[in-house]
Amino acid sequence: MKTFIKAIVLLNLVSCSTIYYNTWEFLGQEKRDILESKMENVEASQESASEQLQDSLEIIREKFNFKEGELEETYDDLSDDYDNFEERSRDLEQRISRAQKVADDLFDEWKEEAYSLDNRTYRKNSLSKRSRTMKSFNKALVSTKNVQKKMDTILKQYKDHV
Repeated sequence: MKTFIKAIVLLNLVSCSTIYYNTWEFLGQEKRDILESKMENVEASQESASEQLQDSLEIIREKFNFKEGELEETYDDLSDDYDNFEERSRDLEQRISRAQKVADDLFDEWKEEAYSLDNRTYRKNSLSKRSRTMKSFNKALVSTKNVQKKMDTILKQYKDHV
């Protein structure tokens, strides 16, 4: 019985992404739908982090001319804002990573399916669409990663100032 349980655990560990995708496909969600959802999550995190940064910068500007006795309160507010911004930045980084994983899996599956087609025209068209989709995704990914890098740079500067 222990061997059976170990085999099942090992199978689950080895095929986690397969089970994940199969479960979603069973529920009517294809990899492309999952990828779209992940990219929407990335965009939402990016916007949220950007808003947090703007709010923090406004607080710095407003409180720069603090009154005596408000230094500790100002520091605490700025420190809390920094922590929130850092958390949102890490969240964006994780969402980008998850979206990239789904995209890689989707494009790998797409390639396998295309090469399984006997009709050369269908195969060529499928691979061409895959290539265009990959270029489009990679362009969006590079743009999002650039935003993430800028956020990290701003975060480091913000930490230095706080």
